[in-house]
Amino acid sequence: MPEYMLIPVARGDLLYGIYEGFCEMKQEGIITRMPKLVAIEPLPRLEKILDKEADYRDLFPGQYELTESIGGNTATLQSKIALENSGGMAVSIRQDEVVSTVLDFAKHGLYLESSSAIVVGGLKKLCDKKRIPSGSSVILVATSGGSKNGPDIVDAIIRGTDSL
Repeated sequence: MPEYMLIPVARGDLLYGIYEGFCEMKQEGIITRMPKLVAIEPLPRLEKILDKEADYRDLFPGQYELTESIGGNTATLQSKIALENSGGMAVSIRQDEVVSTVLDFAKHGLYLESSSAIVVGGLKKLCDKKRIPSGSSVILVATSGGSKNGPDIVDAIIRGTDSL
C-alpha cells in the first residue's frame, strides 16, 4: 500500500471514488490503512478549502486553459471529505508549469494529457516543501493519454521546450 496517492482533480469525482474504494477495502479487512490522498489541481480550490481560506461552495477564479479537463471554478464537499479523512492534502500547478510536466513523462516514454501529467509537478512541489518525505512510497494516477493535448502543447513537446 503506498503512503501517498496523487490524483489529478477537477470537481473530485475520481478522488472521492478512490476514497470510497479504500474505505470499503478497509471495512472488509482487506487493508489496514489507506494512503493519504493528494489532489493535484490546476488552480487552488481544495488547497484553499483545506487551508480554511475558502468554503467548498465558493467559486474559484483562475486559469486552466492548458488543463481544461480538470478546470472549472468549483469544488465539492466530497473532495474535502476524502482529503481530510485520508490525512491527505491538495496542491495546485500553475499553467506556466504544465508543459514541463508533460515533458517529464514524455522523456520516459509516457505521453499523457496535460491534465493528467500535472501529478508529477505536484509530486515535485510536495517533495521540495518536504510535505512528502524523501523515501515515501507514492503512486501517481494518470487518467488520460496525450492525444487530447492541444496544438500549443504538442508544438512545445516537438520543440523540446517547456515554454509555449
